[in-house]
Amino acid sequence: ELIILEAIRQNAQDRRLKDYQKVLESAVEKRTRELNDINVKLEILATTDSLCGVNNRRAFYESSAPMIKYTRREGKKLAVLMIDIDKFKMINDIYGHNIGDEIIKLMASKTENTLRKSDIFGRLGGEEFAAVLPNTSERGALKAAENIRFEIENSEYITQKNEKIRFTVSIGVAILNSDDLDLESILHRADLALYDAKRNGRNKVVLFKDGSEQEN
Repeated sequence: ELIILEAIRQNAQDRRLKDYQKVLESAVEKRTRELNDINVKLEILATTDSLCGVNNRRAFYESSAPMIKYTRREGKKLAVLMIDIDKFKMINDIYGHNIGDEIIKLMASKTENTLRKSDIFGRLGGEEFAAVLPNTSERGALKAAENIRFEIENSEYITQKNEKIRFTVSIGVAILNSDDLDLESILHRADLALYDAKRNGRNKVVLFKDGSEQEN
């Protein structure tokens, strides 16, 4: 009888240990999933612009730099767009910063939907954005930029007071050449073309080419 009782006790203990092990494994698995979810969320927060949900400056540079190196190595074509909302300060002054934020979000959404999935798009700061267009010729870049400009020009934001706000963007375009060792050099040329678009009336697409700006 003692042997039987001891066997029963041992069996019950083994079952409890197995049950405890299952509970422990389940808890560890759940915690692992939670930690993975947290890490994913932290990565999203670190790489995504908190206002409009596109790549932030860090993510844009980190994604674009390898693309520049690959394109140069393979001898392919690539274009960069610098995009800036026209007279944004006036929008903020008239309607307030909350409406200004809504304008930025609308512009980012419209632009992202106009670009291809393979393009890299991000907010550099304020009302300034940039896009890297791989496998894109000069003609293709100008067409893509004009599509964005047209889409924004024909969009409007309606406030809670039923005020209709129309706005435009200016876009500078630069094409990757053999002298571009990194993203900064081509971004600089696109920025110069953007400045030329602003200086010549805004709501324009301007191409930087061979040291001079060519208006589209």
